[in-house]
Amino acid sequence: MEHDLGPTEAKAFAMDAFINQERKLEDRRRLDTALVLTVNEANQQLGDATTFGALSSFRETKIGFRGKYGCKVET
Repeated sequence: MEHDLGPTEAKAFAMDAFINQERKLEDRRRLDTALVLTVNEANQQLGDATTFGALSSFRETKIGFRGKYGCKVET
């Protein structure tokens, strides 16, 4: 027997789904931030313009870098 959700239960369910989605997005943002910091640090340590270009291409093509809301970051 199916149970129809009342307005309060439906609202609570929708809020839980929204919170879970926001948590996943936040995890993804943190991962993206750590990746950018790592690439930037490597670029600063190497200081070679040729290597910098290679690392930028790697970040863009191999990792499939995504920014806020999963949109591809402009490079």
